[in-house]
Parts: sequence; structure tokens; C-alpha cells
Amino acid sequence: MSKNNFYFAGFCLAIGTIALILQFNVAVDYWTTRGLSLSAAIGQHFSYYTIITNTFACICFAGVFARKKSRVRKFLLSKSFLSTITVNLLFVAIAYNVLLRHLWNPEGVEFYVNEILHSVMPVIFIFFYYLFVPPDKLKWHCIFSWLIIPLNYIVIIMMRGELTGFYPYPFLEPARLGYVCVFTNIVLLFTGYMGLSLVFISIDRNDRVIGRLRHFFFPDVYQNKS
Repeated sequence: MSKNNFYFAGFCLAIGTIALILQFNVAVDYWTTRGLSLSAAIGQHFSYYTIITNTFACICFAGVFARKKSRVRKFLLSKSFLSTITVNLLFVAIAYNVLLRHLWNPEGVEFYVNEILHSVMPVIFIFFYYLFVPPDKLKWHCIFSWLIIPLNYIVIIMMRGELTGFYPYPFLEPARLGYVCVFTNIVLLFTGYMGLSLVFISIDRNDRVIGRLRHFFFPDVYQNKS
């Protein structure tokens, strides 16, 4: 692996970690000033899917610096795991920019952090994905393993919401929308998620498209892997 690969992974890790730390400080300060305990504020912060997916992304970046033959590094940089995180980050970017961006207007540092987590990180992770994964094709059944993270997330968030009354997204609030509407929203979101997954797999399995992408963005790396 070339030094440039390590530099790129280090850059990605720095950007993502700094954004997550800043967002954590903003969120905890926001919730504690509204009467929540520190532990409750941390719980609110990590109830957002954006935070979870970006945390996973930073763990993947850090995996590059793990011991070369370690099982942890092998798992974090495996095509199955990296593709899972890539699809989830893309879903976060699309869902936020289509459904949520118009609902608030962050300013100052929060504006830049928000853009990094919702727009920048998904883009740089795609580059990271095609830089570090082997060129073998994704299997169609990958879509089922990709559902593990969002399915567990929605179950935990809805259960937590029943106990605390807090739901991180307005389209998940049964008190305001009703359970039928919330369930419909969840079905629509998962339909979109599966559609995105199928598109991602289709592109990944297209040798002509992927070959051109690799040659254009990483010509030296692609030649070394060939």
C-alpha cells in the first residue's frame, strides 16, 4: 500500500473525527442547557443515524492503520463491510438533503460540521471505498446484510422513543403523525434504501463503469491491483 493511500486515509480520519467531536460538543451543550443530564444528552446525540454512520466511517478509516495482518483490519477493510458503510452514508446524504435540510438553518461552526457529516463524508468515503476494496464484484445477496444496521437502528429508536418520548426525526413521531403514518414512512424509507442498494450493486458489477472510475481517479493503484 502506497504512502499516498495512508495520507488519504489519515486525512479522511482527521476530517471525520474533528467533525464528530465538534458535533458532540454542540449536541451535549444543547441538550444539557435544556435540563437533560449528561448521560441523557449523550443518548440523544447518538440517536441520530448520521452520527452512527459517520462513526462507523471513522472506524473504517482508522482500520487502515491497524496491524497489517490483524483480523480487525481485515474486517474493517473488507468489501462487505466497506460497502455496507458506503451505502448507509449515501442514504444519509440523500435522506438529509431531500427530507430534512429545509427544516433548519445551522450557523457558524455547526453549519460546516453539518455539511461535512451529511455531504462531504459520503463523497470522500466513496473514494475511500474504491481505493481500498479489492476489484471483485459485489453479490446481489449483499443487500440483506446491508439491512442489519438500519433495521436494528429503527427498532432501537422506536423502542427508546416509547420510553423517553424523543424521536430524532419528525417523520418518526407517532404522537404527531400516528402509528400508521410512521409505519408508512418507515416502509418508504426502507424501500428507498433497498433501491439505492440495488443501484450501488448494479454499478459495482459493471466492469466498464468501475474500470473507468478506477483508472480515472486511481490509475497507479488500479494498475498495481491488476
